[in-house]
Amino acid sequence: MYVVRLPRRDSILRRLRDAGIGAALHYPLPIHLQAAFKHLHYQRGDFPVAEAASEQVLSLPIFPEITVEQQIYVVSELKRSLSKVGVYERGERRPKVRGTGLQLRHKSAPR
Repeated sequence: MYVVRLPRRDSILRRLRDAGIGAALHYPLPIHLQAAFKHLHYQRGDFPVAEAASEQVLSLPIFPEITVEQQIYVVSELKRSLSKVGVYERGERRPKVRGTGLQLRHKSAPR
């Protein structure tokens, strides 16, 4: 998994899927609120960081056979989606997003 944390994640996820990118949500419900842990009696608000992450985290496709061209496409569509939903303005050097490595670089790509 290549996980990024984004504001307005659901809008970005829709746009990525519309572009044919297999982005996914792996933990849409924080673990402490899942049925398997109900016996621990945790409630919403007990783990606010985990709850916030479950609303903002998105997994981008990554697998051994992903090509450089596919990586570039994912990054460009992610940037386009960020711009469309107002998370980052075109021309800005860096998106207003925490925990991302938006620039995937192949060993043969120029620096």
